[in-house]
Amino acid sequence: MYRKHCNYIWSLILRDARNLQEVKEGRNHGLIYNPLIKSYYYRETAFAAKIFASDYMATGSLESKERAALCLDALKSVIGGGKIVRGLDEPVYTPRGVIWRKGSIPATILFLESIIESSQLLDKDYGWCRPFEYLKYLERCYIGGGIFDHDIVQDRGKVIQVINTSAIALYYINLCSSLGCKDEMLLGESKIITKRICGAICRDGFW
Repeated sequence: MYRKHCNYIWSLILRDARNLQEVKEGRNHGLIYNPLIKSYYYRETAFAAKIFASDYMATGSLESKERAALCLDALKSVIGGGKIVRGLDEPVYTPRGVIWRKGSIPATILFLESIIESSQLLDKDYGWCRPFEYLKYLERCYIGGGIFDHDIVQDRGKVIQVINTSAIALYYINLCSSLGCKDEMLLGESKIITKRICGAICRDGFW
């Protein structure tokens, strides 16, 4: 019964990813449309690449493999060569409409992780997104003392100290290290970051 429900949910996810992918030739070819912001969004395209690549690995569907490759090729054409190394902006939904957070760590890291993992599943090169260059971006989000801002730090008086964002940043630092890139500044702070994260965990496991 559990497996049946999971398969049904997966079929809905796959259906929506297919329906929202632009298959017509043009500047948005291969990208995923986000109906909430009424525009094509790179993060959702990277997520869809992972969805399609996972489905290909599970079922052998050539359509899913082609769609995953289409997502990655579309992203390569629009952000290849490190065009967004200042981070990916993230839409936030408010009663007054959508506002954009500049250089959001969660949006950026989940975006990059999806590109890397879907590329690995398809045995494709992901070097075009220059994942290691985003470590410099993370440095610009680092407040100090083991804490990262949610977004790239700009000229503003108040920073948003979010522990789970620091955990996401630490994950990416370690991911890049495992892939062969070592950022001395961030690696030097990793113990402090880890200590700050662990110190903020409540007894129930939440922050």
